[in-house]
Amino acid sequence: MGIEGRCRETLRRFNLKPNKNLGQNFLINEPVVKSIIDAANLKEDDTVLEIGSGTGIVTRELAARVQNVIACEFDRGLMTALQEELKEFSNIQYLQADILTVDTKSLIDRGKLKVVANLPYCITTPVITMLLETKGLISLIILMIQHEVAKRILSEAGTKEYGSFSIFVNYHSRVERVRHVSRGCFFPQPQVDSDVLRLYPLDTPPVSVLDELLFFQLSRAAFGQRRKTLRNALSPVLGEETGIVLQRAGINPSRRGETLSIEEFAVLANSFDLCNQKQEIISTDFTDYHR
Repeated sequence: MGIEGRCRETLRRFNLKPNKNLGQNFLINEPVVKSIIDAANLKEDDTVLEIGSGTGIVTRELAARVQNVIACEFDRGLMTALQEELKEFSNIQYLQADILTVDTKSLIDRGKLKVVANLPYCITTPVITMLLETKGLISLIILMIQHEVAKRILSEAGTKEYGSFSIFVNYHSRVERVRHVSRGCFFPQPQVDSDVLRLYPLDTPPVSVLDELLFFQLSRAAFGQRRKTLRNALSPVLGEETGIVLQRAGINPSRRGETLSIEEFAVLANSFDLCNQKQEIISTDFTDYHR
């Protein structure tokens, strides 16, 4: 029986139906599963955190190759099915939980985790943010995500997809596109295609900044209203010093945020004299990167 048949049979046996509200679309394409496994560069002593284990198609392949798999699945019915379907494996730790509520540190006995995740659109941004903010615990991240989100992550300055989330992800990791995945590779078939990305969390970011919080605040402010010039977009953060900071950074105040590279945002942040800044800087919520 192929993996599509196994997926459907598991759902039938446990009287389960894909939950649209949870964004459940199960991978049923064997070449894509192989691409994910190959991309993870698995070693026998690895510990792999799988986010969104679904019907266990990828979980089974992971458990056959590594020392320990932590299968995280939010859906209680699917978790029951997983434990029954994969009972032959003694190296799987089952975690029925919302991954955003899990303390990643508690999952690590030694070394670093590898992460394999098939993410529904509704939690893609916060989960990626959470993983990269705990990057010291993770050596590699393999993501199956919606094609449009992948385009944002891979985009460059000057493109319409480029935004603050592009900067955030590429500051914290080196990103590679593994492959495109058509919508026909899932059951039920979603309305959009997906991509598999490989992220290498970086101990040393690609640019040096004096204040990371300010760096990300400036990038978010610059993209907050794309049609505004930098002078106007950054004024809520920099106040009266906006023009001086832009001049110090050698950046034309009439430019718009999407034209600045990550290197230019670093120069901009480093040009701001934090010691003399009196005003309260606006807060940053990394779970809302939709610009």
